[in-house]
Amino acid sequence: KGCYEITFTNHGAGTAEELSIDFEEVEGIFLMTDKDMFPVEILKPGRSFQVHAMMTEGALHKMMSHMKWTEAGTEFREDELVLFNH
Repeated sequence: KGCYEITFTNHGAGTAEELSIDFEEVEGIFLMTDKDMFPVEILKPGRSFQVHAMMTEGALHKMMSHMKWTEAGTEFREDELVLFNH
């Protein structure tokens, strides 16, 4: 049904280290990642990376992402709902 890009950007002032992102599986949504690049372990301020997704007809237009990273020795976690246009 469509191809999408999910962009993750570090809007903070510090470097995100030990970065990991997991996605909840959704039937009909397939993530296509570059095995040499993903997962990204360090993301400097202002930098971003994309994950490509393909969606089949009838798939839900949303999925959850779960991010973890450390910054200056402090661990952070964030869950974010990824919405696809339909």
